[in-house]
Amino acid sequence: RNGGAELVYAAEPRPGLAAVRNRLLELAPPGAAALALIDDDEVPEPDWLDALIAEWRRTGAGIVAGRVEPHFPEPVPEWVRRGPFFRTARQLTGAPTRRGGSCNCLIDARVFRTLGLRFDESYSESGGEDTHYFWSVAAMGERVVWCDDAVVTEWIPRERATVRWLARREFREGGTVALVERDLGASRLRRAARVIRGVVRVGQGVLQVGTSPPLGPYLTARAVQGLKLAARGAGMIAGTLGMRYREYARP
Repeated sequence: RNGGAELVYAAEPRPGLAAVRNRLLELAPPGAAALALIDDDEVPEPDWLDALIAEWRRTGAGIVAGRVEPHFPEPVPEWVRRGPFFRTARQLTGAPTRRGGSCNCLIDARVFRTLGLRFDESYSESGGEDTHYFWSVAAMGERVVWCDDAVVTEWIPRERATVRWLARREFREGGTVALVERDLGASRLRRAARVIRGVVRVGQGVLQVGTSPPLGPYLTARAVQGLKLAARGAGMIAGTLGMRYREYARP
């Protein structure tokens, strides 16, 4: 206990992100009205928590999601700095959102106490457990809103600032979004539309790469953005078909 705040440390023996998130819900003090989450590779801005709480009180939302900005502690290629590869897309504060994640959010206690919602542990190895959670909350009639003033800075190591890592991450994220939609009961028509959108993205991405300067030493942000687009489209197709890319599986 330091300055009125109590520090609680707990080890979660079960592997996977969803198990860790659920342990956090269990550790919330009985009198807590809400729970704010942040990842261990992020640093909050001084008014981060105030902004989340203010928007939660103003809207009464079940979840308030915030913005993530990148920080590169080591030198990275120029295309990394020029492109929006590690930033979350910004929205107006208070707007309903399907973006954001458990790396920067506030969850009203009624969501995990009254509604009894937990993170789905079938996503422990693939990731996307927070997307599934957010969409489930919205499907139950609770508001999920954006707070653009609640900012955390994510420290990006140099090994992540590569084309390969970005392509794998986009494939995984495209796949988990499709899996979430599938698991939450999307109709066959909606799943077919997701596959079509995936095919279109693959085509757009390939075209964008083909009309960019050559790769290698002349790598451009535009070319990498095309690769990302194609990888996400391929992931959308795979996820709709039920395939899981297990990014967080134990080696």
